[in-house]
Amino acid sequence: MPNKKKRGFRRAKSKESLNKSPGENSGRSSAPRMQFSEEQMLGAIESVNKGMSTTAAAEQHGVPLSTLKDRFNGCVVHGTRPGPRSYLSKDEEGELSDFLLECAKIGYGKTRRDVKCIVESYLQARKNKPDDFNLSNGWWTNFLKRNPQLRLRAGDATANVRMDALTRSNLDYYFGLLKNEFEKYNFYGHPEAIYNMDETGMPLEPRPPKVIAKKGQKKVRYRTSGTKAQVTVVGCGSATGQILPPFIIFAAKQINPQWCTDEVSGTRYAVSDNGWIDQELFQFWLDEHFLSNVTPHRPILLLLDGHSSHFKPTSIEYAKKKGVVIFCLPPHTTHECQPLDVSLFGSLKARWRNECHKFYRKNPGLVINKFNFCSIFKKAWLLAVIPANLCSGFKKTGVFPFNPNAIQPTSKSLFSIKNRCNYYYHHYYYFIGYYYCDIISYYYYFIIILLLLLIFYCFFIIIIIVTLLAIINISLLLLLFYYYYYYFIVFLLLLL
Repeated sequence: MPNKKKRGFRRAKSKESLNKSPGENSGRSSAPRMQFSEEQMLGAIESVNKGMSTTAAAEQHGVPLSTLKDRFNGCVVHGTRPGPRSYLSKDEEGELSDFLLECAKIGYGKTRRDVKCIVESYLQARKNKPDDFNLSNGWWTNFLKRNPQLRLRAGDATANVRMDALTRSNLDYYFGLLKNEFEKYNFYGHPEAIYNMDETGMPLEPRPPKVIAKKGQKKVRYRTSGTKAQVTVVGCGSATGQILPPFIIFAAKQINPQWCTDEVSGTRYAVSDNGWIDQELFQFWLDEHFLSNVTPHRPILLLLDGHSSHFKPTSIEYAKKKGVVIFCLPPHTTHECQPLDVSLFGSLKARWRNECHKFYRKNPGLVINKFNFCSIFKKAWLLAVIPANLCSGFKKTGVFPFNPNAIQPTSKSLFSIKNRCNYYYHHYYYFIGYYYCDIISYYYYFIIILLLLLIFYCFFIIIIIVTLLAIINISLLLLLFYYYYYYFIVFLLLLL
């Protein structure tokens, strides 16, 4: 009977504790974790080293007594966080972060799945985890939090030839030539005389946006014009932010006046068979549009890409007479060296897509064509083409203010890449260097394998030829012996 009363008393006590609020419950598990900084903990440890008791040091510096004892006795390493041990150390994560940034810089950016595979392979190579071990999405989230310099970004498709062309030697040579022109004509003090011209295509059927549809629906339709045609827009601007009116080229035999309504003020028009600029249209643009809108200061520096339409001999001679210095940008580098590509055209195309989708939303049943192109393009042009953006493009490309170090090379020599591979390989086994060698050296390994196969093939052919010649010689000797064997016998007798 006393035991029942005792058990009943315990139940009553537990029910009473359940009725209390969480803050009223006593116990170590419900106590809030004490917040302290590493500086406080180091100060407490220093006080203990000077002779103060751990209890007094913990109270004075505001740190937990048990944590201070663990730190002072060496049970916990300074700088570690509470909780389970991380898969990679701080130094290893630093190496991984540097490697990912280096890969992204040279055009071999890693996806989330790639990063997880690299770390999983490394852990398996260290025998820390089984072969079927997979990292969780929580590790990826915490890894990004611990390395705020990393972000998951959408990559811009860049041709391999563009990545290889942007080397330090090419950039130094380009800026050296540009510096000579600046010093020869004193463009350092006349940014209003520095212009950049380029053309871009505005598609009449922009990329469809993401729309709301039923979950699991196989195909989601989006109404468009149904044409692959585009309209070429030639843009030009100076380093001071002066923006020339657009020069629009339609694919037609002649211009329809109805196409030119609600236009950007000062726009000029032209036509060609395919809608692209050619040498005659460039000459027309230079004479009728460019020279009539630029500053009266002479000479003028005009930066162009290496398109064949820009370099007709008569156009170059005409520009020279008018005081225009035509300067060609390095091939396959305009995505980094051309101010209009860097600062304006990307924003212009994005605004164009938005205005096209807005037109479809407000005008169901209508499509975009040459008749309404100018009215839609005007809205995108006024929103995207801003003088401040143009000045920023000249600054980012290092044209003005003149800065040869404004553009960083994205291509590296094979020697430096292999050295970095060897560094990672000898320090971390399969960690980063193994995959770095894979992505960089596959192409060279493929060439070496082809050369080895070619050598083996030639060696095999030579063996076959030598074997056939030997068989033919032996056959001839046998035939001669068969028909003239008595001569051989006489010859042998004479020898004996």
